[in-house]
Amino acid sequence: YLLRPVSAVLVYMALSVSWAAALPGRGPNVMGFWLLMAALAPYIGDSLWRRRNEARTLIMLWGLGVTLYIGIGVSLQLWIPGMWLLIYSSFATLLLIIGLRWFDDADSLWKCPFQILGGLGVAVLAYVFTFRDVWDEVGFNHARYHGTHFMHSGWFDVGLLLVIIAAALVNGMGLFRKRNLADGIWLLFPILCVIMFAINGMYDAEMLPTLIMNGYVLMLGITSIVSGVSRSSLTRVNLGMLMTSGLIITRFFDLDLAILPRALLFIVIGTGFLVVNLVMLKRKKV
Repeated sequence: YLLRPVSAVLVYMALSVSWAAALPGRGPNVMGFWLLMAALAPYIGDSLWRRRNEARTLIMLWGLGVTLYIGIGVSLQLWIPGMWLLIYSSFATLLLIIGLRWFDDADSLWKCPFQILGGLGVAVLAYVFTFRDVWDEVGFNHARYHGTHFMHSGWFDVGLLLVIIAAALVNGMGLFRKRNLADGIWLLFPILCVIMFAINGMYDAEMLPTLIMNGYVLMLGITSIVSGVSRSSLTRVNLGMLMTSGLIITRFFDLDLAILPRALLFIVIGTGFLVVNLVMLKRKKV
């Protein structure tokens, strides 16, 4: 707080999350991680308010995003199976919303820590959620009341989810009106997860969330490609192609086909990547 060294902040965050991860089992003590993070809140808030675009502030935000991703994982009480799906999907979207609202005018990718961390979080989580096993025995009907799962401290997971949703709503006010369809689809991710969580918890219908999430990832990929082409953004195009091709390859491997069709698929997708990148580079030169 006195000398404002960014290295000390990064070390503090690393030690805090390491301490939480090293605690045996899960319980109220692990939630001390959030008290340690709360001690940084005034410093981070002041840096964002006065020096948002300075290099040391941006480095600190990169470290903060990674630390919170890890900290959420080690502090979850796991009383309600599948609650992590809602918390992580909401947190990744929260980072994306904050980035779009406060750092949308950045002139380079490294100056967009929350957009990058949030966008990658949404993309990776959405892909993981396309697997059926993720949705097995998810919901309040499968709540745990024994062993290392503490019923009372388990309400911390619910409270954390509500705090993340509230922060997303506060930062997202008016954001939908200013964004296009492609951005809006990314921001709908946690809403879709909540709906699927509720349906699966009531009816144990693992296949329905799996099918819907496969369609959602395909939609994310296609809209990212279209948006990237319209904005001449090679990053968006490559992200969309990576998501679309990754989903197609994964489902293709699920069919257990021979090696020749798989090899042909890789060749076609690789050729598509090359052609699209060459076309985009030519458009930029023009």
